[in-house]
Amino acid sequence: MTITKDELLAIARHERDALGRTVQYTPPERWEDDSPCEGWRVKDVLAHLAGNDVVAAALVAEEPPAELEEYRKSLGDQAFSRDGWNEWSVERRRDANPVSLGLEWGRAADLFLARASQAGGGDWDDREIDWMAGPLRLKYLVQVRVAEWWVHGEDIREGAALPPRVQHWPVYAVNDLAIRLLPYSLSQRGESFPGKTV
Repeated sequence: MTITKDELLAIARHERDALGRTVQYTPPERWEDDSPCEGWRVKDVLAHLAGNDVVAAALVAEEPPAELEEYRKSLGDQAFSRDGWNEWSVERRRDANPVSLGLEWGRAADLFLARASQAGGGDWDDREIDWMAGPLRLKYLVQVRVAEWWVHGEDIREGAALPPRVQHWPVYAVNDLAIRLLPYSLSQRGESFPGKTV
């Protein structure tokens, strides 16, 4: 089943709002607790989301992603890595309070969705965004953000001792994306199975 642009944007809006409610209802004393993400507090998960959505919003508008460029400059001759970026962007927000992190993330997510929704049919289907791991079509970048919002929303919920929020559409979007990325994941290991299906 293919998810249409309108359906995916509606799923994304719903998931953005749901994560916003998770942030809103996380007890203040739980933000410093450990999250399921090794080495990260609950607050650090939100910092990670803020950093990535600030970059995503800039890239969709074809603006320079200032924070990502700052990280790349800090590397010198070292190779870029997503893990390195994640640690760097979380570390620079380490002392921010949860309210400011929530506002930063929410504004960036809203801007990302507003900009993505303006894409026409050709741009939606074919425009490639230079994302962290390489070029990614705009519609898949939206799906990546939905997946990350849901998965990390669950990390926040678990770390804050909130009940899980299991809902069909974000779970479907995560699973659909995982299946679509199988050929890419296999190619990273030097394997290819043209004409084969899973």
